[in-house]
Amino acid sequence: MEEFLGNSGFDSVGDFLEILFYNPTCVDGKADPCGVTHGLAVARFLQGKTKTKMSEIIGLVYSHKHSAPSPRSTQYHERHASFSPSISPAAINHARPSLFTWATNLVGNHVHQEIRKLTMKDDDTQLRASTNGRRPNDSVRLVTWETLGKFSIAGLCEKYKARAPVSWYLTESMAASRKNGAVITKRRRPHSIVQVGAIGSFIFA
Repeated sequence: MEEFLGNSGFDSVGDFLEILFYNPTCVDGKADPCGVTHGLAVARFLQGKTKTKMSEIIGLVYSHKHSAPSPRSTQYHERHASFSPSISPAAINHARPSLFTWATNLVGNHVHQEIRKLTMKDDDTQLRASTNGRRPNDSVRLVTWETLGKFSIAGLCEKYKARAPVSWYLTESMAASRKNGAVITKRRRPHSIVQVGAIGSFIFA
């Protein structure tokens, strides 16, 4: 590895990785350096067809001793930047807080879209007090004791799990108790009820 890095012609590992994972849609005005062998090798790795998977590489980078600033570093403040989703990962030098911020932004944008989709018109769960006269009565779900009786927490749980899985996972992480790392359900106040209430609040916010 020492010989490779010394004779590769790249100024840094970062330059090498930028060429290795070259994406023509992200770079303007540069010739595509990827040959057929290069492209196939990267494709196999990114598609999980190699012994070493991307998750292992990310884990190695994230846990590396040099991936976060030491207390003596002039960039020690970057340790706290990872908890600020308003900061761009590109503005953070160290890998660990940069990766954390990148993932936080990615998840934040995803759950925003999930909740937005849950606010859209849904004839299965949204009821009307009356019709507007433009649609047949049998095509509109009106508020009746019968329709109200069909609503259930269990039904909402399944809906949110299916339509907003990441939001469901995050609220479960916040609401559920754990034992030896595994989620446990309390008898008196199951965490799923708390999750339905929380996600419902997000929908009506």
